[in-house]
Amino acid sequence: MVSLAHARARRLEALRASVADAAREAVAGLDPPPGVLLFGSLATGAFEGGSDVDLLVVGPDRLDRRPFLRRSLPVDIVRIDRAAFGTDGTRSPLVRRALAEGTWLVPLTP
Repeated sequence: MVSLAHARARRLEALRASVADAAREAVAGLDPPPGVLLFGSLATGAFEGGSDVDLLVVGPDRLDRRPFLRRSLPVDIVRIDRAAFGTDGTRSPLVRRALAEGTWLVPLTP
């Protein structure tokens, strides 16, 4: 018998995979692609039914939300320019928290 905790962990992993697929689809064709970092409750495992998906997008382009909308994923996107991310951005409490708890869905390329 599958425990509730195990079933919840499997649901969270499936949701993370769906978010990762949507992120890759959202940056397809952008050169260079913006880095996309998953942070917040889904990254930490505290995600609940009413939570949204927190993404930090590092790059000049806005992220296409349509891949997330097609999957009915409520997203909160924080965008930061690459130059700011490398200097003042890394000093921001939000960016520091995102880096500490997050997972790169689309790695930031040099």
